[in-house]
Amino acid sequence: MKKILIAVLVLILAVVIVSMVASYLSFRKSLPKTKGEAFVPGLKEPVEIYRDEYGVPHIFAQNDHDLYFAAGYAIAQDRLWQLEMIRRAANGRLSEVFGDTTLSTDRFLLTLGFKRIAGELYPRLSETSRRIMRAYTDGINAFIDTHRGKYPMEFMLLRFDPQPWDPEDCVAFSRLMAWELSLAWDTELLAGELANQLGVGKALQLLADYWPREWPSIVETPPELFRQFRAVENQLHALLGGFVLPQGSNNWVVSGKKSETGKPLLANDPHLLLTNPSRWYMIHLIAPGVDVAGFTLPGSPAVVIGFNRAIAWGFTNAMTDDADFYFLQMEPGDSTRYRYNGRWETMQRITERIPVLGQKEQEETIWVTRLGPVVNRIHPLGKKSKRPIALRWIGQDLSDELLGLHLLNRAANWLDFRQAISHFKVPGQNVVYADTAGNIGYWCMGRVPLRTGRDGIFPSSSDRDWTGFVPFQKLPHSFNPEQGFLATSNNRIAGPGYPYYISHLWEPPSRIMRIRQLLQAKERFSVEDFKNIQRDVYSSFAAFLTPKLLPVAKNLADRDPRFVEIYQFLKGWDFQMRGESVAAAVFEVTVNHLLQNLLQDELGKELYHEYVKFPGLAFRFLRRLYRERLFGWFDDSRTPDEVETPEDIIARSFQEAYSELSERLGPKVIKWRWDSLHHVVFRHMLGSQPLAGKLFNVGPFPLGGSYTTVSSGAYLLIKPYDCVVGPSMRMIVNLANPEEAEVVNPPGQVGNPLSRHFRDQVEFWLNGLYITLNADTTLIRKRGLDVLRLRPMNP
Repeated sequence: MKKILIAVLVLILAVVIVSMVASYLSFRKSLPKTKGEAFVPGLKEPVEIYRDEYGVPHIFAQNDHDLYFAAGYAIAQDRLWQLEMIRRAANGRLSEVFGDTTLSTDRFLLTLGFKRIAGELYPRLSETSRRIMRAYTDGINAFIDTHRGKYPMEFMLLRFDPQPWDPEDCVAFSRLMAWELSLAWDTELLAGELANQLGVGKALQLLADYWPREWPSIVETPPELFRQFRAVENQLHALLGGFVLPQGSNNWVVSGKKSETGKPLLANDPHLLLTNPSRWYMIHLIAPGVDVAGFTLPGSPAVVIGFNRAIAWGFTNAMTDDADFYFLQMEPGDSTRYRYNGRWETMQRITERIPVLGQKEQEETIWVTRLGPVVNRIHPLGKKSKRPIALRWIGQDLSDELLGLHLLNRAANWLDFRQAISHFKVPGQNVVYADTAGNIGYWCMGRVPLRTGRDGIFPSSSDRDWTGFVPFQKLPHSFNPEQGFLATSNNRIAGPGYPYYISHLWEPPSRIMRIRQLLQAKERFSVEDFKNIQRDVYSSFAAFLTPKLLPVAKNLADRDPRFVEIYQFLKGWDFQMRGESVAAAVFEVTVNHLLQNLLQDELGKELYHEYVKFPGLAFRFLRRLYRERLFGWFDDSRTPDEVETPEDIIARSFQEAYSELSERLGPKVIKWRWDSLHHVVFRHMLGSQPLAGKLFNVGPFPLGGSYTTVSSGAYLLIKPYDCVVGPSMRMIVNLANPEEAEVVNPPGQVGNPLSRHFRDQVEFWLNGLYITLNADTTLIRKRGLDVLRLRPMNP
C-alpha cells in the first residue's frame, strides 16, 4: 500500500511538473521576436527594428506608412494586452471579458461616449491623421493575425483572443486619455455639494482660486494690458458634487546662459498612476523627413513627449477647467425636451448594447443633449439630483491632436513648434520648449472655454452654452524670458492681470516653489543638476506647516514623555521626505489626522472623502487657513458646549498619530521610518487577484517623497500611505547633444513577465538613476543590437 501511495504521489508530481513545463513553454511563445526576419502583410517596403539594451525599438522605414505600421506592430509585440484593455475601455467593452464586475464601468464609459465621439470626429480629421491611424492599426492587426496561439499570458489565462483595432479606436483612446486628465468632472459637482452643506462663503474657502501674489505663476502678465473679463458676483451657481485624485507633473527648461554647455537643458516627469505595464512606451521613429525619439502612449502612433535633432519638448497638465455641468430646464409635461440657448430642444436617445461574460447582453439607454450626455446615473453625487444634469466637455468638439503631434515630431524651430501645438485642443497642457539654436519657450495649449457671466467653479442652471474659446495667440506663453528659465508644476498659469478664467484647480505651490528655488540657486546647470532636482524630496509645504505644529508638540512633550522624541525629531527636521526619516512619518500621519479633525465634523464622512480625493485642495486649504487666520474651522461642531482652539485640534491629531504609528510600526519612535509606511507597487490590471498579483505586479518597494515634493509620492488621503501616483517616467534632454536623452520608464518596456525588459528599469527609478536613450542613427546600426527585419508579404 505504501509503495502504491508513493507511486501515485510521484505520478501526480510528474504531471504537475510536465504541466508547469508545458505552460512555461507555451508562455515563452508570447515573447516578442527581436531579431531575424518576419514577413508581414501590409508593408510597402522593408523595415528594420533595432532594439537596444532596454528593449526600446528604433524603427527605420522608407516611408511614413511603413513607419507607423511598424510602430503599431512593435508595440503590439511588447504591449498587446495593454492595447486590448485600452481599446475595450475606450469602447465600453470590458464586461465581455470580466463579466458584471465591470458593468458599471462600461455604462460610465458609454455614457461619456468616447466611442460615439470618435465615430463623429474621425471622418472630419485631416487626411494625414487618418492615414497615420490606418497604418498604425494595420500594424497592430498584422501582429494579431500572424501570432494566433502566441498571445501574451493574460489572454491564455482568461481564455479569449484580442480583437482587431479600427482607426476610430485611436480617436476614442485619445479622448479617454484626455478625459483622465480633466478634473472638472469631480470638482464642479463637489463644489455645489459643499455650497449646499456649508454655504457659498465657506465652500469657497475650501475651493476657490486662492493663489497669493508671492506664489509663482508661469507667466506674469502686466495687469495694464488687460481689462477685467467679468464681474466676480456673477460667477457662482451652486448645487451638488464629486471628486478624484489628480495627476500632476513637472517640467522646466533653462537657456544656454544658465547651462554649463551653453545650450538649453529640458526636463519633464509626468505624474500619473504607477501601473504595470507603464503608461509610457519609449520609441525612436526614423523615415524621410522625421527622426524623433521619446515617449508615446500605447494607442498613439506618434511621439508625445520627446526630442528630435532640432528641438525638445515636455508636457504638464494645465489643470484647465474644461468641463461644466448644466442642470437642465425641462419643458413641462415632456421629459425629453430641454431648454438650450433660449429654445426648446429634444434629447437624442441612444441605446448601447453591452456584452457580459456568462450573462445575457445588457442594454443601456443614454440621453444626449446639445450640451452633452445626461450623467445622473453614472456620477456618484449626480444621482441625488431631481433634475437631469448634462455634461459639457471640450473633448466633445472637433480637434486633430494627431496632426499636431505629426507636425511637432518634425518641427525644426519655434515657428514650426507653434504651428504644431495650435492643433492641440484637449487636454489642456503646459508645454516647455528648447532648440539647438539656443531658444527656450512655453505655451499653454488647449481650448479654454469662454463663459457668460460666470466661471466654472460651480454647476450651472443656465441654458446658455459656452460663447467660444480663448484665442490661441492669447493663451499664456513666453519666449526667451530674461530670467533664463521656465518651469511648470500644475501651478497657476498667469498672473492676476490675465483677463480670462482658466481654472481654480491649481496644485499647491510646494513643487513649483522648490523648483524655482533650485533654478535660482545656481548660475549654470548640468544634466546631473537636473537629475538632482527630479529626485528632490524637500517639502516646502512641510517647511510652512511644521513651525505651526511645533509649539503644540513641545507642550505635549512637557506633559507626556512619549512625545519628547517626537518633538526632538520634528524640531531638528530639514523637511526632507527621505525614506529613513522619522520626522517625515510623524508629519504625514499627523497632517492626515489634522485634516480629518478639521473638516470631517462639518462635511461628514462621505463628503469629506469626496473632498480629499483631490489632496491639492486640502493642502491649499491648510495654507490658506493660516495665512487668512480662518481658525473657526478648528472648532468641532460635534461639541456645541465647547469651542476648540487650534492647539486642541493639533494636540488631538498628534495623539492620534502616535497611536497609529505605534500600532503599525511599534512603540520605538526611532524605528518610525517614513518608507516603512510609504510603499509603491506598479499594479497590473489583474493584480488584485492573489496569484496574478504575484505574477504581474512589480513591488512593493519602500519609497520616500510625498504629494508635496518634486519627486512625487502621492497617496490617497482616504487610503494612506501607499503611493499610487508619481513620476511615471523621467526625461532630461541636453540640446548640446540632441541625439540622446537621459530617461527612465518604470517598470520596463515589455509587458510580458518572462521578458528581461519586464522590470529592468524599476531599480533605476527607485534609486533616482537613468538610462541613456540614444538616437544617433549611425551608432544604432553599428552597435550590434538585435534587429528584426520586417519584409512585405507577397500578395
